[in-house]
Amino acid sequence: MPDGIAEATLLDYRYQLVDMHQVNCAGLLVQDNPDALVLAVLCDFGDRAPEQMVHYIVRRLKELLRQDDKRFREYMSMLEILSENRNLQAQIKEAEKMLTQVDVKRLPSYQLGYEDGEAKNQRQVVRQLLCQLDASRVAELLGLDIAEVERIASAQDDDATRDDQQTD
Repeated sequence: MPDGIAEATLLDYRYQLVDMHQVNCAGLLVQDNPDALVLAVLCDFGDRAPEQMVHYIVRRLKELLRQDDKRFREYMSMLEILSENRNLQAQIKEAEKMLTQVDVKRLPSYQLGYEDGEAKNQRQVVRQLLCQLDASRVAELLGLDIAEVERIASAQDDDATRDDQQTD
């Protein structure tokens, strides 16, 4: 690549070229700037493994842009393009795959199902205890007030009716 522009009698401009492969990436990685993070993929990783550096860059981008999915996708696209200069496509692909792994327990649908399961379990325990004990003793054992035990006991009949209707 030329280190200047020379046009006879019009322009003679010189500039210094920087080989990004020789620039230490540490200075770019400490910035809370997505542009700097993406540019760091071109720099010298030193003794750090490329997989580790790519994962770090992607994780930091996700942290910085967590509220802006559109910008995150744009920066990931830039990262993919620049990674070709370092032959890091496999590491980028692995980092993107890591991003798609979802903590299922954090999904609202999981939480709703879990809460529903807990409520059914609580009704089942109350029902079994009420077969042997009176409501005041069940309330005492479970740390509930008697009105709550009675509410749970009546709700179990609704569940049993629904279950019977579904099997018919």
